[in-house]
Amino acid sequence: NFTPGHAALLTWIRGVVGRCHKPCVPTEVVVTAGAIHAISCIISCLAERGDTVVVDEFSYTHVLECVMLPRGLKLLPVRMDSNGMDPEHLDQQLSAAAAAAAAPSGSGRPPRLLYVIPSGQNPTGVIMPISRKQRIYEVCRKHGVLILEDDAYYWLQYPATTTTTTTTTTTSTSEQQQQQQQE
Repeated sequence: NFTPGHAALLTWIRGVVGRCHKPCVPTEVVVTAGAIHAISCIISCLAERGDTVVVDEFSYTHVLECVMLPRGLKLLPVRMDSNGMDPEHLDQQLSAAAAAAAAPSGSGRPPRLLYVIPSGQNPTGVIMPISRKQRIYEVCRKHGVLILEDDAYYWLQYPATTTTTTTTTTTSTSEQQQQQQQE
């Protein structure tokens, strides 16, 4: 028997998702045993052996080697720059893949899924600006491609930094909390 999980935990998670991510459509929460388990479950629902998944040219090898390749998925790499995945190259790659799939020799169906890490991209560390995310979303909508966003690093925050003309002071999160309690 499958149970959705502890009711109080699910309520708390729904609240966090609602406050932080402000989804524009109704959402549901599924608790998994970690990111790889979640990605594996999603991939098993959305992709079949022989399908092509669009990925960054440099991507999290654990997902590629432990989830995608063992399932017989093909990978379509997209060039990156200092802001992450290049949306223009993404559009070119998806157009070329659609043309190849429609050709008489037919190379399968065009990609239907994109896997991307927008915050602290692994292995490059790139943080994708919102304008880039929006452009990638537009390209994916144009081509009917779903986006699997692996945002495992969303909650990682660097310490607050205060800069003066001569020095930089870094304050840890625990020090910040102590200062707030004293105020």
